[in-house]
Amino acid sequence: MKSKELDMIHGPLVPTLLRFAFPVIVTGVLQILYNAADMIIVGQFGSSPNAVAAIGATSALINLIVATFLGLSIGTNVALAQALGRQDEKSSHEVVHSAILLALICGAVLMFVGLRFARTFLVWMGTDAEVIEQSTLYMKIYFLGMPASMLYNFGSAILRAKGDSKRPLIFLTLSGAINVAMNCIFVIFLGMAVDGVAWATIISQYMSATLVIIALIREKDCCKLIIKKLHLKADKTLLILRYGVPAGLNSAMFNIANVMVQSSLNSFHVVDMVTGSASSGSIEGLAYTAMNAFNQTALTFVGQNVGAGNHKRIGKVYATCAIISMSIGLVMGWGMYALGEPLLKLYSPDATSAAIQYGLVRMSCILTFYFIDGLLEVQMGTIRGMGYSLVPTLISVIGVCVLRIVWIYTVFRQIYTIRALYLCYPVTWVVSVIAMHVAYIIIRKKMQKDHDHVLLSDHV
Repeated sequence: MKSKELDMIHGPLVPTLLRFAFPVIVTGVLQILYNAADMIIVGQFGSSPNAVAAIGATSALINLIVATFLGLSIGTNVALAQALGRQDEKSSHEVVHSAILLALICGAVLMFVGLRFARTFLVWMGTDAEVIEQSTLYMKIYFLGMPASMLYNFGSAILRAKGDSKRPLIFLTLSGAINVAMNCIFVIFLGMAVDGVAWATIISQYMSATLVIIALIREKDCCKLIIKKLHLKADKTLLILRYGVPAGLNSAMFNIANVMVQSSLNSFHVVDMVTGSASSGSIEGLAYTAMNAFNQTALTFVGQNVGAGNHKRIGKVYATCAIISMSIGLVMGWGMYALGEPLLKLYSPDATSAAIQYGLVRMSCILTFYFIDGLLEVQMGTIRGMGYSLVPTLISVIGVCVLRIVWIYTVFRQIYTIRALYLCYPVTWVVSVIAMHVAYIIIRKKMQKDHDHVLLSDHV
């Protein structure tokens, strides 16, 4: 096996998990930092007022639209990891080529949706009149980069399914540096605002997509990309959709609930509140990304071990990833809350004390409980890696999304404070974690029973 790939099926587990997860963590954190650079640079050097609030007002909506399609990259990871675990080179080759063409199709669809309906969606969300023009401009430019964003994420999923989490990090580091440099040029030297940071973002996205495609073309194994062989192989495309669509729907439902939270926040009609929430949300992304790395780690490791029939290793992967992810959530969540005020001021040095206080309220309700979401992320990745992608989706839809919406229309409407709104997050995490663990136990028992039956049949 090549040195840049990891053996997920044999040998010591913890060192291998950490070797895989660390580049994923750094990749995600860099992605968040580069996105945060948009808000920091436009907040400190931009000439347009309320620019930070304008970008922040788009985040929930962008996440809703984009994450729905990115769920299919999770389907790519599971399908390819299981094929590689079985050492099925033909299936692996077909998954790769189906996934890349699917990425291009998804990117084109997203670009059209963003360009055509950006303002309509923002109006539906009740976006404040003071920021809606800037928000619309930012979204339209941002969505021009969707084909590149899809290619990078699907391509990275292919590399990670092989055990290579380092090259996606290298590609993101290079493109992210370009993003920051372009931010400075467009905003500081050319006097642009939200349009400048949006153009910088899509330039970096096309660079990262180009790098990941070149890497796949240069592969020497069954994951080598041959452009003229791009096609949607029916059975492999359906397999990607089978694993990916539930993950995409899961992300969609999460973000629909978050859009409703954003709309509820907008109902106060306080720009300082939106600014504080946007800054806090970006800070939270650092902790979430670090924890989510173990969602991807559990998904990939479990997927390969399921493909190899090595079921005993599944429980070890689950437990180890859960402990590490929760520890990260505790340390980062409480640490960032303790440093909340200086972190929030990074985004907008001229922010009012009210905006800072609104940001701190959100941090106290979300970051201090973030370790619970860390466990939830690992549970979802583990169950999807086992081949049951619909189960975590159903649990999340009910335990997180539906319950969060119910909370908004009951508890929040009765109390109608910003703290009451944000507390819907930890409450729904707890409910979902309990249900997800019960589902994991049931699935493990079923898989073990089926595995024992196969072994008994082979023996007879």
